Amino acid sequence: MSFGSVIKNYRLQHYLTQKQLAERSNGVVSARDISRLEQQVNSNPIPEKLYALAKSMNLTTDELIEQATNQSE
Repeated sequence: MSFGSVIKNYRLQHYLTQKQLAERSNGVVSARDISRLEQQVNSNPIPEKLYALAKSMNLTTDELIEQATNQSE
């Protein structure tokens, strides 16, 4: 599974829109960025955005990467 799938699963489990999740990143990640990740248009976010997404999901960057890695096996 991809980062996008992990992000989408988290977002849906927490009843968040893409915009709401983006707002949690304090302007680092846009709703469009999240949409592109979820649609796998962009499967490799830059580190700054990856960090902001993880933080907005109450995860460390390592935890987010681990979830994406573990789900792809």
